Order: sequence, then C-alpha cells, then structure tokens
Amino acid sequence: MILLITPSVGGQECAEAVRAATGLPTNAVASLREAASKLRGEEYSAAIIDQFLLEAEPDESDQMLQHLGAAIPVYVNFAISGMERVVREIRTALSRREREEQVATKIGRAGHVE
Repeated sequence: MILLITPSVGGQECAEAVRAATGLPTNAVASLREAASKLRGEEYSAAIIDQFLLEAEPDESDQMLQHLGAAIPVYVNFAISGMERVVREIRTALSRREREEQVATKIGRAGHVE
C-alpha cells in the first residue's frame, strides 16, 4: 500500500494515477497529522511526501517520519512535478526496494549454515 501526503487539490487524482501505475492501493491525505495516524494504523510500502509540508510544518514532519516504519519515503515537490513524474519516482523507489530485498535475501541465504 502507498500513502500520498499532499494538500494539493490534485492529490486524489494523483493517488489514482499511482494506483493505476503500480497496482497497489493508494491512500491520499492532506496533512502530516493525518499521515502519522495512517502510518500508525497500517503498513505501507512507500510514502509520497509533499516537500512543501515538510518545510511548512517541521515539527509535524518529524513526528510523521517517526511513524514511517518500513515505508520508503519519496519526496516530491508537487508545485513543479506533474503526475507522470510522481509515478516515475514511486516506480523507481519500489523497484529499488525490491532489488534491495532480493540482495538481502541472497545474503541471508549465503550466510545460513545447514
């Protein structure tokens, strides 16, 4: 599951584009407080975070980041990024995570003695 965090009016539309591109359920929230609540309640693969919110609300951003868990943070400037770029960024992040998990699994197996 992916969490999209932006106060942008196109947030829900962007969440739908991300869902369509990745095949993963995508929730959109408009604030860091809502994001922290979602992150506490559910496991996410990635969190797409509007950089504007991080700069505008530094205390709330620290709290939200503490609840990321295993979610990969993907920072996007929605003021200059279109949906295509957001989709490309999240695909890249998810692909990188998958490769890292495969490498970790291989290393774990190599170090396992039977």
